[in-house]
Amino acid sequence: MPSVNSFNPEPYRIAWWLPGAHPQTCWGRFKRSKNLVTMRREILTTPDGDDLIVDHVDSVSETAPRLVLLHGLEGSSYSVYMQGMMSLAAARAGPPRL
Repeated sequence: MPSVNSFNPEPYRIAWWLPGAHPQTCWGRFKRSKNLVTMRREILTTPDGDDLIVDHVDSVSETAPRLVLLHGLEGSSYSVYMQGMMSLAAARAGPPRL
């Protein structure tokens, strides 16, 4: 498994065929899948009667690192950016345990 200290991302390069922030935002929304990672849902009831929904991605390895991703108020685990981050984490260290 790669070390956390070995993370060295490449600089971001804008796609020459997709200039500007608006087209890049639209491209991600319409072209990225919302179902890249399979999750197991757990619903926890809070003392005030609300629900806390926790989605887990079960790992095949007990030694896999635990990763917690938090979306914004309008997001969910099925948001394009959350699915993308979970997919990248799974590709880097095997399926993450969330």
